[in-house]
Amino acid sequence: MSGESDNSATVVRLDAVLRILLDNQRKSEGMKIGDQILILQDVGLSQADAGRILGVDGNQIPSYLRAAENKRLKEKLTKKRKEK
Repeated sequence: MSGESDNSATVVRLDAVLRILLDNQRKSEGMKIGDQILILQDVGLSQADAGRILGVDGNQIPSYLRAAENKRLKEKLTKKRKEK
């Protein structure tokens, strides 16, 4: 296998692990997809990457973000981005 295909396979596996963890978080803690997208963006992922991990179409991401219920988290992350 080439190095590029090794990296691609690793990314797919890591995305799968993240999705399992995030699905479990939604079930056990009642966290919403919009809140999870905010958290994934805070750690440096793009909206498209966050959507891919969560299994959300790119055109649906803005509506999930608008509906994010954790207003404190949303405000905190927005303020943090503005400070950068």
